[in-house]
Amino acid sequence: YEGDGVDGRSVSGFKFSPDLIWIKGRETGSNTIQHVLQDTVRGTNSLLTSNANYKEADLGTHWGYISSFNSDGFTLTPGAGGPDHNNYNNLPYVAWCWKAGGAASSNTYGTIISSVSANNTYGFSVVSFTDGGSACTVGHGLSIAPKMIIAKFRGAAGNWSVYHEAIGNDHRLKLNLVDV
Repeated sequence: YEGDGVDGRSVSGFKFSPDLIWIKGRETGSNTIQHVLQDTVRGTNSLLTSNANYKEADLGTHWGYISSFNSDGFTLTPGAGGPDHNNYNNLPYVAWCWKAGGAASSNTYGTIISSVSANNTYGFSVVSFTDGGSACTVGHGLSIAPKMIIAKFRGAAGNWSVYHEAIGNDHRLKLNLVDV
């Protein structure tokens, strides 16, 4: 979509209500445009950036944010104090969108309770949980073990961790870095 800087900008035509949205400006001009991720489990105005190690933040008033998840897309609210990472006027954007299972539900599988929106048909889920500080298992809402997991500790700055079955559980990739 092409950014227009207008508050309440609707991006639609998806034929589904997205549960995870990953937005990236395709040209940066003089601004550094972040990869901005939002999901229905954490709600509107809770942003994560996959190309940086920032903690989760309410950056919407500065960066812009998804103000609603709609039946066929989403609505944007622009940032007020800096580069608008989702609707800067005259810049092209891409929005990757995934359908999980809608509103989150409590999942008691595992050693800690998680909030999950899962789509077993496509093997995709969005999961949120509070780490207890020791080894734990987390319910993901899928009927089989995930082949890939992307995880981010939201309470402090830190690298994104990526597990994939091809590299095993004793290795990880770091989504926000070029090294491993």
